[in-house]
This record gives sequence, C-alpha cells and structure tokens, in this order.
Amino acid sequence: MLDGCSLRKRPDIPWATAVQVKPVTQARTAEMNSVSEDPLPELRFELPPFPGRLIAVRIAPARPRASTLPTTTKIRGFIKDARGAAQITDWSRARSLAKKAQVLSEELASSL
Repeated sequence: MLDGCSLRKRPDIPWATAVQVKPVTQARTAEMNSVSEDPLPELRFELPPFPGRLIAVRIAPARPRASTLPTTTKIRGFIKDARGAAQITDWSRARSLAKKAQVLSEELASSL
C-alpha cells in the first residue's frame, strides 16, 4: 500500500458513517465496585524531627596552630640583632629590633 503521502490519502471509512460509531463500555466487575471511588488515596508523610541547629556558629576565628619553634628563633634573632646594633651605637635600630622581639614574645606568651 504505497499510495503516496499519508496526509493527502483519503481515509478508508466515509466520515458520515464514522459519527454513528459508539464506544463499547466494559461491564463493571465486583472487584471494581469494592474499590473506593477516590482515585488518589490519602497519603501521610512522616518527616523526621527538625534539628535545633543546622550549622555550628563560631564566635571568634580559629586560632592558628603554628609551631612555636619558628617564633622563638625569630625572637632570639631580633634580640641578637638588637645587641649588635647597640654595640655599634645604632640606637634607633636597636630599639626597633628590641620592640619587635617584645611584641613577638607577648604574642607567644598569650597563645600558650
């Protein structure tokens, strides 16, 4: 049946008789009558309890966990350089290096 384009092909049934065709309904069985008329059953969802907090709140930033060895070698280095500057009478440099050593030693003491 290669008659050409299916869109241009005429149907085999005349349309005048097609309107007289009625669909055949299936007889209801006893099983279908026992089923409730509601097509959607009632669904109940049980959700788990809601947790109190979802994320932990940090009040202060985490303290860095660096080892104390590099800090103590820096402090000793500043003190050594400050003594060397004092020997050549460079008082401003000696004071600056001693101040750096003091600040680092205070930070180290507060972190322990």
